[in-house]
Amino acid sequence: MQTRDDMTERAARHWQPLAGRVGLSDGVFDRLAAAYGEPHRRYHTLTHIVEMLDCLDQSRHLAVDEDAVALAVWFHDAVYDSTVAHGANETASADLLSAVCPVAAAAPAHAMILHSTHHGPSDDPDTRLFCDLDLYRLAGPLETFLKHGDDVRAEYGWVSDAAWASGRASFMGGMLKRPVIFQTDYWRDRLEADARRNITYVLENLA
Repeated sequence: MQTRDDMTERAARHWQPLAGRVGLSDGVFDRLAAAYGEPHRRYHTLTHIVEMLDCLDQSRHLAVDEDAVALAVWFHDAVYDSTVAHGANETASADLLSAVCPVAAAAPAHAMILHSTHHGPSDDPDTRLFCDLDLYRLAGPLETFLKHGDDVRAEYGWVSDAAWASGRASFMGGMLKRPVIFQTDYWRDRLEADARRNITYVLENLA
């Protein structure tokens, strides 16, 4: 009998209470775990999902519909192919959620996933929280932040160095120009300064 690794076990512990509340099967979990374990992934993995869920546990008091936020976390990178057009992965991931999860919480989660194409400002408190969770890795120790950047670069191995640098500068520069990166007071207080420090370092060293 094949045993799960530690990260899959951590993910399962997050999944089981959610699945029980909204009526999802273990087969859906297995499908998601397999997707996040695809060999071409380095950043968009189950570890990223578990980190987001850990952060959701820490800030669940901000959620209006915690199950909807959790579903958005679970499914937002379920489909991931770096070669497709911008927004295609998010659309496919949101549509997968709707196909396998016909519950009330799926509709707002579907909208949150589509919103993650740009992580822009939102009037919806759950979407703001979801965006903050997804951008969590912009903060933290610089060494870890740079490692995450290397992981994303590996997923875009087919892109030239010049194109990668241009795209990274555009994304990071856009984040730095925002009045705030994190949309909730809770996560802004904890992450904003570190994220701006990390982004500034990258922009100053891209050459």
